[in-house]
Amino acid sequence: MDNYVRYLIRFIAILFLVGVAFLFVIVIKNNTTSKLNNKTDLTNVINHDEADTTKEDSKTSDTKKEETKESTTDNTSSTTNNTTSKSITKYNGTNSSTTTKSNTTTNSTAKTVTSNETNSSNSTNNQKETIKTEETKKDTSTSKTDTDKEVEFSLNFDKKTLNVGETAKIVVTSDTKNLKVNYKSFDKSVATVTSTGTIKALKKGSTYLEVNVNDDSSKIIELVVTNSTTNDTNNNASNNNSSTSNDDSQNTDTSDKSNSSNTTTKPSDSNSTTTDNNQATDNDKTDTKNDTTTTPSVKNGWYTVNGKKYFYKNGNKVTDSYVDYIYFDKNGVAQAKIGNFSATLYGATAWANQSVNIRKAANQNSSLLGTIPTGGKVKILSSDNSSTKYIKIKYNNITGYVYSDFLLINLPDVIPDMLYEITSASSSTAKSANTAIPGITGKNLYGITKKYNSKIGKETYYAPLLYPTAKKLQSAYNKAKKEGYNLKVYDAYRPHDVTVSSNSNFRKLYNSNSKVKNAIDYDKEGNYWGPSWFLASNVSAHNKGVALDIAITNSKNQELKAQTAYDTLDTTSIVKYNNSVANKLRSIMLSQGFSPLESEWWHFQDNDYYSNSKVVTFHLK
Repeated sequence: MDNYVRYLIRFIAILFLVGVAFLFVIVIKNNTTSKLNNKTDLTNVINHDEADTTKEDSKTSDTKKEETKESTTDNTSSTTNNTTSKSITKYNGTNSSTTTKSNTTTNSTAKTVTSNETNSSNSTNNQKETIKTEETKKDTSTSKTDTDKEVEFSLNFDKKTLNVGETAKIVVTSDTKNLKVNYKSFDKSVATVTSTGTIKALKKGSTYLEVNVNDDSSKIIELVVTNSTTNDTNNNASNNNSSTSNDDSQNTDTSDKSNSSNTTTKPSDSNSTTTDNNQATDNDKTDTKNDTTTTPSVKNGWYTVNGKKYFYKNGNKVTDSYVDYIYFDKNGVAQAKIGNFSATLYGATAWANQSVNIRKAANQNSSLLGTIPTGGKVKILSSDNSSTKYIKIKYNNITGYVYSDFLLINLPDVIPDMLYEITSASSSTAKSANTAIPGITGKNLYGITKKYNSKIGKETYYAPLLYPTAKKLQSAYNKAKKEGYNLKVYDAYRPHDVTVSSNSNFRKLYNSNSKVKNAIDYDKEGNYWGPSWFLASNVSAHNKGVALDIAITNSKNQELKAQTAYDTLDTTSIVKYNNSVANKLRSIMLSQGFSPLESEWWHFQDNDYYSNSKVVTFHLK
């Protein structure tokens, strides 16, 4: 019996110890799992671009191989044509090893741009600049209209037309006390407005007047200044269109009567609560002594509501469109500028220069969403990240990230105030020894022409250039503008088959016309050049999207004359005969990392990307 009791006690003790151990294991396991979850949550917060920065920096070449479907051996022929000299053959690199004519003094000053320098222009703009879905959700989930304001105010100012020399006063009324009111005239040469709201008309013309309250809400008045004395009568009549026919004689000056009798009328600026179709509803008090109200004026111009900027045209809010190169989302909210180009990068058109992978996130290891074929047209949605070079795009119905070095961006979309005259897309001006080239001169070689560009609001040409090369061109444009000049682009990307066919026509003239042949072969000093210096026999840097033909203008956009006209294909155009205009252009372009072509004063290319860029044949549509 005693043994039985002892065994029972031992058995219970063992069970107790096992239970304690089991509980201890569970506690440790739960604690570990919690820590792992917290770590995972923290890891998930890390931006994909930052998480892969080190990996991307150390494996740039591997990334390029991975992100393109085509074999790198396809580029062998074009790579062999590359030359390391700053003075290079424009088209046939195989000749440059024996016939390159270097301008040693000038080329020694050419800036060598490293990959780090190429990326630095965007390093200060790494914030997430995609259109924020949170903002959209906030706008759509609430029932606020575009005129909900922290400060409600109205303007007692109906006279939208003044004569030269006439004055008027803007009166701001609001239930809110201690308002801080600022006034601004957009064109002070037409009319000025004082800090107290007094307007003085100076000369014939029109301008906008902005009334801003507490640095938050604004209203815009469009003012027309004329020399006519009849406008006052017309204006009074237009301000009283809502008056009944029986009371015409009593309401010819509604705004003045309402002031003298301390009654309130509907403000002329329609900033009351609005419905979804932007039509104003009258929530203000009206004159109880009269059955008339002032007809609301149509909204035009900029409005700020709760810190958000909107723009109206003829009473309609601008949505999913552009004003002054600024993008307005589907709710009409002005978006911050994306990228370091003159215009926002959002919405810019680009084309793939080879078959390119679309990734779910901005890194090479992210899952594959699809592929863009060579020449595939995409819409850019964000700036590239300076460390990974991935950029957000939309291709057909796929939204994802691609490697930006494989995109040709449309220059007018991002540098819209540069001038564009793509003669090969209208009527080629190419001549040699003042002789037209059959099959080239006067022909539209690209088969396209100008078309309306909704992003910049004007007709212009397509002008694709490799994305990193376009960044350098932006810097060159900035420098030119700072020095009082502008740049004019004559050509950028050129399909390879156009180069081949043009060379064939050029060679026919060269071989059949002794005058043309002599002008191409020899300069004034008797030095030999030959046709390959002026038109490619095989591969051109234009075919890779890393070259452009460009001229310089004055501040009024009038082209300044170099020693020859653009596209003069003979030795009179060589760089050693540059005049001061051509040298100024050369100085600007070389200072931003471009390399010159010694046979053409107008040609500059980006040798940093020449070797690794594909020869492309797709045609723009």
